[in-house]
Amino acid sequence: TKWLFTPGTRVISCFERDHVLYVNLSADLLQMGDGVIEIREGTELLKKNIMKNFSKIDSVEIFIEGKSAFEK
Repeated sequence: TKWLFTPGTRVISCFERDHVLYVNLSADLLQMGDGVIEIREGTELLKKNIMKNFSKIDSVEIFIEGKSAFEK
């Protein structure tokens, strides 16, 4: 079993606007370690799970300490 993110990673804030969920995670997410999957894979799994469990959410935007996790 692998961790989705480094232990200690926390949600700083999250809100929904126009069916888009904005999730701001702590920089702890950037610390790679044993038993943690790759960061991009972790964020994609998080998005997939949110979309599956919250039908009114059309997309998820991930931020790390207020900065976009991945530039488009």
